[in-house]
Amino acid sequence: MRNRVIHQFLIVVIGLIVYSNALSVPFVLDDDVNIVQNPLVKGFNYFLDPSAINATNADDSVKDFFRTRLIGYLSFAINYSLNGYDVTGYHIFNIMIHIINALLVFWFMTLLLRSPYLSSIEGQGVPEVVALTSALLFVCHPIQTQAVTYIVQRFASLATLFYLLSVVTYVWSRLVLSNATKRYALYAVSIIAAICAMRTKEISFTLPVMIVAVDFLFFTGDVKKRLIYLVPILLTILVIPLTILTAGNSFNLATSEGISRWDYLLTQFRVIVTYIRLLCLPVAQNLDYDYPVYRSLSEPAVALSLLFLLAIIGLAVYLYYISFKEERGKRHRTGRLVAFGIAWFFVTISVESSIVPIEDVIFEHRVYLPGIGFFIVLGAVTGMFWIHRAGVNDHLQWRGRRMVLLSVIACVVLVLSVAAYHRNGVWRDNLTLWKDAVEKSPKKARPHNNLGMYYERQGDMHEAIEHYKTATVLKPDYVVAHMNLGRVYAMQGLTTEYLNEVQMALKSYDEILKDPRAAKRHKVDAVDVAGMHYAIGGKLARQGIYDKAAAELQAAIRLNPNLVEAYVDMGNIYAITGNIAEAINQYQMALQINPNAAEARNNLDIVRRQQTR
Repeated sequence: MRNRVIHQFLIVVIGLIVYSNALSVPFVLDDDVNIVQNPLVKGFNYFLDPSAINATNADDSVKDFFRTRLIGYLSFAINYSLNGYDVTGYHIFNIMIHIINALLVFWFMTLLLRSPYLSSIEGQGVPEVVALTSALLFVCHPIQTQAVTYIVQRFASLATLFYLLSVVTYVWSRLVLSNATKRYALYAVSIIAAICAMRTKEISFTLPVMIVAVDFLFFTGDVKKRLIYLVPILLTILVIPLTILTAGNSFNLATSEGISRWDYLLTQFRVIVTYIRLLCLPVAQNLDYDYPVYRSLSEPAVALSLLFLLAIIGLAVYLYYISFKEERGKRHRTGRLVAFGIAWFFVTISVESSIVPIEDVIFEHRVYLPGIGFFIVLGAVTGMFWIHRAGVNDHLQWRGRRMVLLSVIACVVLVLSVAAYHRNGVWRDNLTLWKDAVEKSPKKARPHNNLGMYYERQGDMHEAIEHYKTATVLKPDYVVAHMNLGRVYAMQGLTTEYLNEVQMALKSYDEILKDPRAAKRHKVDAVDVAGMHYAIGGKLARQGIYDKAAAELQAAIRLNPNLVEAYVDMGNIYAITGNIAEAINQYQMALQINPNAAEARNNLDIVRRQQTR
């Protein structure tokens, strides 16, 4: 027990050191829409009355996810009530979640090695070294930084906390045989934690499957009784589908209709291999990967990736098979733990890396929960070497092998900790983060656009223009980049260039609006686009380019027939060009929409007096 306290203290200390330079990392990317600009987390009333969210100006996707990820958003509301927009509090919360998860990994492995199947493994200290190795690697691995340092990815880490808590308390309840009260209390906590996990993020959908796997791989007993015990856990799998159904027909899982399910699956074969490579060798990490979409199984990269993944799955099946061969020795029981770790990885990653297309095909935070399986494998392999003696009577050689093994583990933990600390340094501000992304994804438009935004905020307009231009060249229909570039041109008084960029943006917007599903996916609102057409029309009218101005104003009216100002400006153009009758008609249409429109009424009186002269 004393060793376990020391081990847990070591896990906490390493976690605090690795993330000590992440406390001032600013809000980035989706942090804005989910936290900074999200009225739903500025108080607690929407949690008490979710129906009220429809009347807010929150982003549509946030409204959808608010209903399904209620606990995650509740944590942000708590942070906001305590810290406002001070990121330090948010980061402390995220780091604590990560450290608790590492402790839960430690206890999961410790309890699992007390299960009926694994408890008979011989060798002093096996539970400690396996549990400690898995937890230390989990807490210090650089691939975890995105799920911890990127504030909004708390959804992944917090869901993992409830996921692990549910599994740990279930295993604990199966080990408590003499105290029925404690057993059922732990069992109740497991069910509650499972429900909380599923109300935090959809990756928790696989939780009941993993609990069933734990029970049948490592525990014994009458099958019927075990199934009855598992039924309430299995029923929690309905939480996510029922929540989505009650969220309404508008709900979507941020899926991308720009890629088919088949193409997404093929691409994920390559993506999963990339995740495994990052777990084994965490170099060239990137917030915004420029990852190709694969469309044929015959492509060498896809075929080889699939064969590699099948080989790993085949290894798991083989290890599970030989674990039944008791005559092969106790060491092979740890092999079943390796097989379980592999199963954990593939089952948990299936939610985001299978046939449900997501707009970004790869993000490092998606491997936070699946990565636990990888760390279980490494812990189990450590256990294999720990209990495998070179000679039964050669005690010194056996101790020497253990010292070497501990030294290797310590070196690996040190290297990974330094790498994670360095990676957090890249996140220290938006400029360093997006410079890093541009260097690693030079042909992707979004990093250039985002880097341009932060150069603009710093007042470096030359660099901002260069990166905005690059973004529009790499992706000609990139509306946001065109608008950003146009805004900088306008600030510098370059009216012609400004108009060109905004018109390019509007052209893309108009194409998107032709497809309602695409408009929703790109968050394009007809009223907003109408406002852009109106702004361009007004600019052109002031320059005396009346024909083009009229075309823009008419486009605005088509998209938003209630835009009073557009009718007034159209009336002004007709009045200036001598078409008094049509000018009167436009002013009257404006007054039909808003009888109190003073400018329309005044201009109407003026043109009528001109008409009677």
